[in-house]
Amino acid sequence: MKKKIFFISSYFYPERGAGAVRAFEFVKVWCKKYSLDVFTNVPNYPFGIPYKGYSLKFPKTTDKHSFEFTVHRVFTMLAENSGFVKRSLSYVLFCFSTFFNILLFKKKPDAVVATSPQLLTALSGLLVAKFYRLPFILDIRDLWPEAIIESGVSINRVILKVLRFLSLSAYNNAAIISVTTHTQKQKIVTSYQIDSQKIEVMANGYNAQMFKPINPKDEKILEFKSMFGKNDRTLGYIGNLAFYYDFDVFFDLAKDFQDIDFIIMGEGKQKQSLELKIKKANLVNLKLLNSIDYEEVPYAMNALDMGLVKHKKNMNITQSMRPVKLFEYTACQTPCLYYGSGEGEKLMQELGLSALALSLDQPYEQLKTKIKDHDFEKIFTCNAEVLMSYSREAIALSFQKNIIDKVLEK
Repeated sequence: MKKKIFFISSYFYPERGAGAVRAFEFVKVWCKKYSLDVFTNVPNYPFGIPYKGYSLKFPKTTDKHSFEFTVHRVFTMLAENSGFVKRSLSYVLFCFSTFFNILLFKKKPDAVVATSPQLLTALSGLLVAKFYRLPFILDIRDLWPEAIIESGVSINRVILKVLRFLSLSAYNNAAIISVTTHTQKQKIVTSYQIDSQKIEVMANGYNAQMFKPINPKDEKILEFKSMFGKNDRTLGYIGNLAFYYDFDVFFDLAKDFQDIDFIIMGEGKQKQSLELKIKKANLVNLKLLNSIDYEEVPYAMNALDMGLVKHKKNMNITQSMRPVKLFEYTACQTPCLYYGSGEGEKLMQELGLSALALSLDQPYEQLKTKIKDHDFEKIFTCNAEVLMSYSREAIALSFQKNIIDKVLEK
């Protein structure tokens, strides 16, 4: 008989964010060996509105998908991906709603896995594990409250102390902690005095079945090319418009390269300000486009001639990030310029793509030179073996072997 795992995540399929996609693909792998029950929100990211076919029901509803695992949608307050107070209330309600729904479920698991973001997801997992006296596995994608501080949100000192206390409690009580980079691991060890032996690095990755080269004459790719603009070349960003990305560089590039179309596609915290800036700039070769379904992203990335990911300067949080987009563009054989430092720069070196990387202390003129000198006709190559090691299936199997199996076989 399969051992049972309760998996708790604020974000899950069919949401399109990186956290939701990672959680979904991990569970698909783990359910081959274990019995999985997923406790999550009604899909609503990033607008705070339930997706078509979903609605809030008390105390929860269970999905009718034909997966090998079961998805429970707990009743909570939904909030769009902006505004600190409403989102915070949503996080608190999700935490306690999940805890009480699991108690009402009246089934005892063998282990509990909780994944961030956000921090209170970890708290709900910890409460369940304490109640049933079970091993608790904590999967960290973003460090809280560090990520909140870096986002520029002003936090009351008392609230900050509470958040740090909750983080420390989660770290201390976890049987094993998973993080996505070595930099995150070092920060937890240094800031919270957590034993490094209980922290495993499980990197971000990509869906190798979805992200791959596609025939340039494919109808969907031609549709995207037509949407992007009339120039022969298109350079763009596709993904979350998070606070730590620098999109001002697109305005400078659009002015300096009139023969290239530039697109920014996605949703997120900077969407509203970008709409105002683009309207004011009145640049015919720069577009802001709405997000698309996750299944369409590989086509959009294949339709681009080049991607660009630029982190903002002087943000410590970016030092520990390996943007998923770097894997996805590379897998589609679309060259992507990375303008940043830390873990992202190391990843480009691992992939054999140092020629496409710039550190944040290098001037804008060097970015222009990279674009001018790039041979778009040359066949794109990278370290294929390294790239495949970052497939989400490989990482999910590693997580299962080195974390879940280890905890459940004690």
